[in-house]
Amino acid sequence: MIYWLTMSVLTVLMCITIKNESNNALRILKPASLMVLMSSVLLTHPPYSLAYLALLCGLSVSLFALLKEAFGKQSKRGEFICFALISSCYSVIFWIQVEAVSWGMPVILMAFSIVLFFLLLPLFEGFVVPAAAIGIIVWQLSWAAGEVWKAHHLLADLTGFIGSLILALSALIWVVHHFKASFRYSNYVFLVSYFVAQTLITSSIIF
Repeated sequence: MIYWLTMSVLTVLMCITIKNESNNALRILKPASLMVLMSSVLLTHPPYSLAYLALLCGLSVSLFALLKEAFGKQSKRGEFICFALISSCYSVIFWIQVEAVSWGMPVILMAFSIVLFFLLLPLFEGFVVPAAAIGIIVWQLSWAAGEVWKAHHLLADLTGFIGSLILALSALIWVVHHFKASFRYSNYVFLVSYFVAQTLITSSIIF
């Protein structure tokens, strides 16, 4: 309960700072939120398993990327690499829990991804490769999280699956914002969805 209350308060504060366009407060709030997530992992369970280590690795890379961004040293290429590493770390969390693979889940996700990709293809003109690369990364992450939920039907697994889908949504917003046609508040929508996704994925491991 304390975890959800804390993360809800941080999300609300983030939305308020975005609305007030307080960039200085946001520079502090973003890494602070990630440090709260990392503290929750360390305080709830010792990181002795591969899943906990992968989670901490993903959160650490995310914190590193935000700190570089705060000091103005992050590039689009660096953000792309960091996002790929973060998603790969989270993929490990779910793939090591998969006992059997079914093709229903990946086919549905792939079909939806292909339709969405071609619908948005005009926006990706000249940026098809990075868009496709991120799409594949978040597709296999969502596939793994979906397989875990399908196998166990636990609430924790469902939150992990939803978190992976929201992370995929944040990836789409990030690609559109940085590589082609940003819309009003697109960067902030990405930011909120990105933290919500990490909150849900973290909760699926520590609870």
